[in-house]
Amino acid sequence: MSIQEASGFADLGMWQEAWNAVEDAPAEDRGKVEALRVRLRCCAPLGAWDIGVELARFLRDGNEEDRKAAALFWIALAKHDRFAAKDCLHAAIQTWPACRLAIIDDAELVLLLFPEPR
Repeated sequence: MSIQEASGFADLGMWQEAWNAVEDAPAEDRGKVEALRVRLRCCAPLGAWDIGVELARFLRDGNEEDRKAAALFWIALAKHDRFAAKDCLHAAIQTWPACRLAIIDDAELVLLLFPEPR
C-alpha cells in the first residue's frame, strides 16, 4: 500500500481502510508527514482521540496543509468533548487562523463557545 492509496481511502470516508493502508505502507513512508496527515484525518471518525491530539500537536507547526488538518481535528474534538470545547477551538484558531470563519458559520460551535443562559 502507498500513502496516496491511504489518502484516497480517506477521501472516500473509508477511515479504517485508510488507517490500515498507512499501517501497510513501507516503514520509511509511515513516518512521513503525508502519512501523519492521513492518520490524523482518520482519528476523529475512528474515535482515536488520544492519538489525534498527539498528531495535531505535532502537525500544528507544519505547512498550511498540516495546520489545516490539525485545526480540523481540534474542531472535531470540540464537538466530541464539550467540556474541552473552548480549549479545542482556541487550539484550532491558534493553529490555523483561517478556520475562524468556519467556526462562526457553525451554529453548534458557536453554542459551545457562547452557551445560552439557563
